[in-house]
Amino acid sequence: MQFPTTLLALSALAISVSATPRQYNTFSIAAGTGGTAQAEAEAAFPGSLSGLSAAALSDVNTEAHCAVLAEASFISAQSAAGASTAAGKALAVGMIKNKVLKIYSTLQAVESQIALQGSSASLTAHQTDLQTKLAANIAIDKKNAGAASTAVSFTCP
Repeated sequence: MQFPTTLLALSALAISVSATPRQYNTFSIAAGTGGTAQAEAEAAFPGSLSGLSAAALSDVNTEAHCAVLAEASFISAQSAAGASTAAGKALAVGMIKNKVLKIYSTLQAVESQIALQGSSASLTAHQTDLQTKLAANIAIDKKNAGAASTAVSFTCP
């Protein structure tokens, strides 16, 4: 599976040149209501990332990886609340919004990596896979339009 390999490579880059990436709770989009995750993700990671420096790209990679790690907190919180409860349902909506955020930010990082280093078959395949997953999760979020959405507090290691 290409995603973890690329993300690990991007994370290694992040560790080597990162300045100060934002903490998850400052860019999380999970709170509020469902239905607007795409716009919220775009606002959290605004503009075209294709012209990023390697240092700025490393921050995006670190933040994307943090959103990936936060998903386990959503699963744990939803399990504790009970999936069929109002709290559990709001956490499920928040988890979908987090998925949109993590996939969108990872896609931005991959597209930036392509802009910096050039395209390869594996990066192009990864980009296509992320675009497909992003579209699927945006569709789920749109079905959740207006539903309560709960965030989890998470600190990246």
